[in-house]
Amino acid sequence: MTTATLTESGARFLQAWEAFTPLPDDCPDAIPYYRNWAGLRAVVGAEDLARFHGGIHNAMFWARDHTWASIRRAIQKAAEGAEPPPEPERRVPWHLSEPAELTEELLHKHASEIFKRDFKRAFPRKRLNTKFARKKWIEVRGHARELARREHEAALAVYERERMKFDKMNAIARCEWLGRVRAIAEFENFARSLPE
Repeated sequence: MTTATLTESGARFLQAWEAFTPLPDDCPDAIPYYRNWAGLRAVVGAEDLARFHGGIHNAMFWARDHTWASIRRAIQKAAEGAEPPPEPERRVPWHLSEPAELTEELLHKHASEIFKRDFKRAFPRKRLNTKFARKKWIEVRGHARELARREHEAALAVYERERMKFDKMNAIARCEWLGRVRAIAEFENFARSLPE
């Protein structure tokens, strides 16, 4: 590398590049890249180098040679080509459906089903279309309606709990996505602000 017509950044890069001392067990093929990292650290600083490590690392392989101008162009090209990830799809609990609104007709139907279930359990040999069954229904109708109302409220609570869990997962996924989009925008700003 020659020092003719180098900018201040290029000179700092070259000075760090030449001052880099490889370790005895470093892979000989990787030493030029280690030198590039040392030069980059001298120009952009260790903090930005660590912050944008992934984007810079990918750009290093696009650099045509081991000069500041070539690496700078490669970083800018990588930033221009960076596309934001697709927005996450909203997840919904498919295994649960929202319980229907509890109308008088639905309440009567659920209460009747509860009565039939409990009647068969209590009187296995009796039929449901007898005077005895009708008499029992009149006696326990209010209680059966209350049980149906409680079951509906419990089903509604389970649905709300699951829906809130999915809303929370959707919010986390959206925040992570926004973080990745923000990181890409910051990398683009970093690449545009690199010194000549």
